[in-house]
Amino acid sequence: MKTFFYQLFVILLSIFSFYYTNQVVQFLKEQDVLMKEIKATESKYAIEAVNAKIEENTIRPGKKGKTIDYEKTYYYMKNYGTYNESLTVLKDTVPTISIMDHYDKYVVGGNTTHKWISFVFVLRKDSHLDSIIHILTKKNVEATFFVDGVYLEKYASLIQKMDPYEFELLSYQGEYKEAIFKTSISYLESLTNHSVKYCYVEEENSKVLDLCMKLKLYTIKPTLILKNDIYQGVRDQIRNSSIISFEVNSQVERELSIVIDYIQEKGYEIVSLDHLLSE
Repeated sequence: MKTFFYQLFVILLSIFSFYYTNQVVQFLKEQDVLMKEIKATESKYAIEAVNAKIEENTIRPGKKGKTIDYEKTYYYMKNYGTYNESLTVLKDTVPTISIMDHYDKYVVGGNTTHKWISFVFVLRKDSHLDSIIHILTKKNVEATFFVDGVYLEKYASLIQKMDPYEFELLSYQGEYKEAIFKTSISYLESLTNHSVKYCYVEEENSKVLDLCMKLKLYTIKPTLILKNDIYQGVRDQIRNSSIISFEVNSQVERELSIVIDYIQEKGYEIVSLDHLLSE
């Protein structure tokens, strides 16, 4: 018993000594003129993080901020021998309210300070797909395809060939039964070697939202849903960080090229859905 208490005493003493030593080192570091000089430049580099914007049951991503990484900056400058602003190291600060923590909201677009646009395509049948892919490839435009589970089973080999386009699960023949949905997700992931991240709705649907929240998927509710007269729709309604949804059909096939040209001429960058929603 005495041996046990002695060993416990030694362990506790070691932990305390380590903690105390660290505290002393940190205190001395904070008193160093170099550290004070580094901290005096904080306002020059600090960018405050912006919280995700939540309105009722919808969400848009916020933005990460920046601050000085004092430990790394101090380390590099101390080794250098004096203060040198070029050795300042920055690190990200995350928003208090982040889209990463909210699977319970409809994602309706990106952060509106960015002049970005994302394309998503609803894919239920094979017709017109080749032409649309050709246009996207020729214009070097990224896009996300939401594919129905029945289509997925029928055209698995086609989907495997469509890298680097991102594929997400739309539904299974219009249904959202958890067991079938999860099976279809697993199958899609095995085909593409990418994790499924998103669900898709055009109108609020609590059944879809609840299922996708349970599976830790973000539910996309596009900013614009265009099936016909897509050029007119884009011209009249395009806004910063819109998610534009197209149905794969003959109208989209005819107008997609001029829509892309118009969007880019207006100074928008067409980016992936992941990029649009990143903080």
